[in-house]
Amino acid sequence: MTTGRRLQITGPPAPRARSLLLALAPAALAGAAAAPATAQELRAAVLGDTIRVGDVVPVALRTTVSPGQRVLWPDTLPLGGPEGDLENAARVRIREDTLADGRIRVTGLYAITPWRTGEVALPDVDVPVVAGNEVARTLTAGLPPFQVASVLPADTAGIQPRPAKDVLGPNWAWWPFILALLLLLALAALAWWIIRRRRPGDVTLAPAVPPREAALAALDRAREAGLADRGEMKEFYTRIAAAVRAYLAAVEPGWGEDRTTTEVLAAVRAEAGPGTASDLAAILRSADQVKFARRDPTRSEALDDWEKTRLWVESFRWNEPAPDVEEAA
Repeated sequence: MTTGRRLQITGPPAPRARSLLLALAPAALAGAAAAPATAQELRAAVLGDTIRVGDVVPVALRTTVSPGQRVLWPDTLPLGGPEGDLENAARVRIREDTLADGRIRVTGLYAITPWRTGEVALPDVDVPVVAGNEVARTLTAGLPPFQVASVLPADTAGIQPRPAKDVLGPNWAWWPFILALLLLLALAALAWWIIRRRRPGDVTLAPAVPPREAALAALDRAREAGLADRGEMKEFYTRIAAAVRAYLAAVEPGWGEDRTTTEVLAAVRAEAGPGTASDLAAILRSADQVKFARRDPTRSEALDDWEKTRLWVESFRWNEPAPDVEEAA
């Protein structure tokens, strides 16, 4: 069963969402449905009273699972509508509470920012629930729409802009600008003189490391650091994901490290094909599960993921520079 309800709090949500989101969402979601929650429910709520353009709007999802089960929350919410009208303001924050009967109540807290007025509709959110390493089921929540008000007053018809003021008045002086121009010319002449005096060979440029070699070296350093052997899995997977993300950003600027996992996979799928994106998704999502979903792999599983990542970097070809061909003497 999927339920959705808009919840009310006092005052604008933007200044309070950052500091009170974890404290307010559980109490607000408690009244989202009259029937008690079961493991098959995924409740959704948009927290806000008066929402204006540019506000940070808290969005809460909650479900209850049995002991031994985990909820794999997406990093950010999937947003529909024209690009730029709505954006994610923060990654998911997770809260878990153990109930009296032993079940675990899990709350995923998100934040979004609208940039246009009117009613905003959000697409459904799919959330997998796993037991061990298998997906037990996928829950779907329908997020309720909400209204976005303008930051302008209700009636702006009588507001007129002031006329432009005279910048160059009768007492405007030229000499400060002439002095600044002469100073710039002097600095330019000094720079030219220094460059002319510099001898060839004074500056030695280090050869650029190809992106693939840099990524493989980063992966090798993560393996040689012994993190997996010592059980430091979060740091181990963080280094693996960072090496892959840096490699993607180097070969294609549109796949930059500032993008979320979901955004990177969508871009790779569109440009490099679904096969490449599928292999990359297995790598990045495995790392996300360890970093954000508290997955605790064994040493053998971690080294296996490392080996798959290294093979993917070695085999992936995209925007490769043409090799230099020397002419025969």
